[in-house]
Amino acid sequence: MAAHPAEPIPLQPPPPAGGGPLPDAAALRAWAADLALRHFGEPFPGIVRWAPRLRYRAGDYTPSTGVIRLSVPYFVRYGAAEARAILLHELCHWWLFRRGLRHHEDAAQFQALLAAHGAPARARPLARAPRGRLRLYACPCCGALYRYRRRVAYACGHCCRRWAQGRFDERFRLRPLARTEP
Repeated sequence: MAAHPAEPIPLQPPPPAGGGPLPDAAALRAWAADLALRHFGEPFPGIVRWAPRLRYRAGDYTPSTGVIRLSVPYFVRYGAAEARAILLHELCHWWLFRRGLRHHEDAAQFQALLAAHGAPARARPLARAPRGRLRLYACPCCGALYRYRRRVAYACGHCCRRWAQGRFDERFRLRPLARTEP
């Protein structure tokens, strides 16, 4: 009976999924200056900052303030290389805006500029947090059903308007029933 060969042991551990420690403001300015000079031939005069609460976009550029914000959760998930790619995408917005050209996502000029510089047109998706289960409540008076994601201490609006001149009345406080799926 022949022994199975052992799996080779990697010499280095695989790189982490995230981007490691978050680069500071000076590193972000350096990234922006490097990318702007290399791709557009002029320095980026605006501000680049991290946005810890930016979860539904990987980054954004605000023309009125000249600020580019990059998503911290996106950096944690995908790393520095992807964050630099998103910064290049936002610099494309900046460059077109500076010249008075259309810089919106669906503009043909914007799409052509992204393709010419190798910037991504769309960011990879962030996994969203699972939503909580629905809680089912019923009015003890009329039996109306209400669904909420969190525990509530509400009264039935219909019954309060009809019997208590629109004010909260303990008689109509919603009673919890079984939980339901989302």
